[in-house]
Amino acid sequence: MSPFGALTWSYADKQLTISGQGEMINASVPEDYPWRKYCDEIEKIVVEPGVTTIGSYAFDWCWKATECSLPEGITDIFKYAFFDCNNLKECKIPSTVRVIDDGAFGRCYAITSVEIPRNVKAIGTGAFQLCESLESVTLNNGLTQICPDAFASCVKLKDIQFPSTLRRIDYRAFQYCGALTEIEIPGKVETIGSSAFDECTSLAKVTLNEGLESIKTSAFMNCVSLRAITIPASVLTIGSGAFANCKMLTAINVAEGNQQYTSKEGVLYESNTHTLLAYPAAKPDKTFEMPDFATAIAGNAFYGNESLTSVKLHENVQSIGNAAFAFVANLRSIDIPAATTDIGLAPFYVCQSLEWISVHKDNPKYWAGGGVLYTNGLDTLIQYPAGKKDAKYIAPSELKVVSAYAACANWHLQAVDFSKGLTDIKYLAFAFCDNLNEVTVRAADPADIALGNGPFARNASTPDRTLYVPAGSKEKYAASSDWTDYFKEIVELTTDAIENATADPTLRPDTQRVYSRDGVLLPGTLQQQPKGLYIVDGKKVVKP
Repeated sequence: MSPFGALTWSYADKQLTISGQGEMINASVPEDYPWRKYCDEIEKIVVEPGVTTIGSYAFDWCWKATECSLPEGITDIFKYAFFDCNNLKECKIPSTVRVIDDGAFGRCYAITSVEIPRNVKAIGTGAFQLCESLESVTLNNGLTQICPDAFASCVKLKDIQFPSTLRRIDYRAFQYCGALTEIEIPGKVETIGSSAFDECTSLAKVTLNEGLESIKTSAFMNCVSLRAITIPASVLTIGSGAFANCKMLTAINVAEGNQQYTSKEGVLYESNTHTLLAYPAAKPDKTFEMPDFATAIAGNAFYGNESLTSVKLHENVQSIGNAAFAFVANLRSIDIPAATTDIGLAPFYVCQSLEWISVHKDNPKYWAGGGVLYTNGLDTLIQYPAGKKDAKYIAPSELKVVSAYAACANWHLQAVDFSKGLTDIKYLAFAFCDNLNEVTVRAADPADIALGNGPFARNASTPDRTLYVPAGSKEKYAASSDWTDYFKEIVELTTDAIENATADPTLRPDTQRVYSRDGVLLPGTLQQQPKGLYIVDGKKVVKP
């Protein structure tokens, strides 16, 4: 036996044995444990009576270990103690344990069942995350908190009964538990954290009891089997997207007596802020008219609805949240009122049938041209509709910033031509535009254009693309991995490609902004101009 603090250890015949009286040294890194050199060989772990704690990282990456014996008397299992024990099939947690720390059994892929002792008040962050074979979990009275990611990605977990003492389920606690079918949240639970049950794709029944106060952002997002939900009268706050993309949810109901929320025809509204919070993804209506009392649309509010073809916003709608209409697959057009002065990120993200966005002429903050949504002044592109069928987008000369997700997943675009003033293309702006094969930029130095993450990200099957750059700048672009990651070929411009301009009969005369070839805004519509070449709504157009 070899000493290790107050304890001793031995290794023989692929068995690691820890003996002695008292606490195990709580090391700061796995390499501090003297048995670390055997971690690739250990098949059985035995901790003998007298040992009272399991130190952080104590058996981390003992990936061949299939058995573990822990004695009664153990009080604390510290962080990552059994992390990455990938083949550990059985490890009974002693009834004396009070602490199951962060990541304690994370990525123990083979464990099939766990019982949490009565003395445990909180299950640590990621304590059982990615235990992919875990089917059964027993939680005893005494437990008050399930910390973030505690059981995230336990893909075979089918059933769990929450104890009456539970008060909090933290963010992502059960995210990606795709086999979970039914849950009941006890009345003492005050908070369900963000994404707590996100992507629980088999979750068909959820019972929320009186006493619940807060349902955080995306708490039940992507629960595609969820058929019904009733918000208790006690609920005070519901985050955006809490029930987004629940593909079988036709209505969201609110218990009588709730002072914060109301349901009208199955649509959830926040009473005090006059906000449309959630429009069920499976609500079958093809048209929807915003009620007069609602003046705001929350982020992710209509996310994933596949029935709607038309949404009418009344003249007093003031705000549209982030991704408010994301993946509304059959929405064809949208008119934004004059009063709407707050539009979030990617409001019409991947609406594959959306071809046209218009903005009221008196709107002081936003403007649309050719069906494309900009800030007033055209310095920022907010949304290029995913269903817009033009093969080429020619940016207006004023454009400086392309917002995140602006044209994401438009499968019609083949070419994009930016003006010289462009300074910033945000993350995923033109990602997954599968037919986009050429992009033209006018900045002589690639450092003048800031690129977010994945602005031109593509699927592996997408053909190679060509980047056109100003004369004399090819070497600079070729030396920049920010650009060469997305473009196999870089070609220097020799003409301004004006000869490719064509008339576009789809432009709406009442919304046109006409510019000279030099980018000067001209008064009147195209029809009022003399013969010549113009830029109209971001396109080069010949007036015959």
